[in-house]
Amino acid sequence: PEPGDLDRWLALLDAESAKERPPHRVADRGRGAFHRHCASCHRVDGFGKQGGPDLSTIHERGKRHILESILSPGAEVAPQYEPWQLTLADRSSKIGFLLGQKGGNSFFADIAGNEFQVGYREILRRAQIPMSLMPPGLANLMETGEFADLVDWLSRGRD
Repeated sequence: PEPGDLDRWLALLDAESAKERPPHRVADRGRGAFHRHCASCHRVDGFGKQGGPDLSTIHERGKRHILESILSPGAEVAPQYEPWQLTLADRSSKIGFLLGQKGGNSFFADIAGNEFQVGYREILRRAQIPMSLMPPGLANLMETGEFADLVDWLSRGRD
């Protein structure tokens, strides 16, 4: 389906989820898909990197919201996850999420969650980029069953 056709996507994933599979296999495959495709930028329950939002409580938003966030990552971007484009005194550039400021330095995390700091005086120009750095088309990198397991796993709370 097209990324914006959430009803068709939900029907497709629900049909896949209805297939006979042991519940622990769904959780294992969902967690595995997260580790392979999401953990380089996101965290769940302390695992992963902090480049993007922590997804530990994403299940509270519901399956439809999770699906829309994956299929259309730029549809809703929290201000703290709008990246900053920095031009530095040495004419290099960096992109990152602002983590904080202290003692004449700004602290950022890049899309991979790697933290870096830049002194205020090193920054020639900075501009907030009003978009998500999460790449579109993530669902196309997975088989339908793996994608269904990922969405199911994210949709459930983990006690």
